[in-house]
Amino acid sequence: MTDPGLAITADAGRPAPGGTAPDLFSKFDPIIEMRRGLLEGGLTDPFNLV
Repeated sequence: MTDPGLAITADAGRPAPGGTAPDLFSKFDPIIEMRRGLLEGGLTDPFNLV
């Protein structure tokens, strides 16, 4: 006999069948675009990373 709780925890964190996994880095897209724009505008190190 299998424990039904194990089946639930085994699938935790996985996308639903037929679904897509969220892109964890997509939240940084606006910052990346801002940096790209600043670099194109002539700034050499817009976020003082170097």
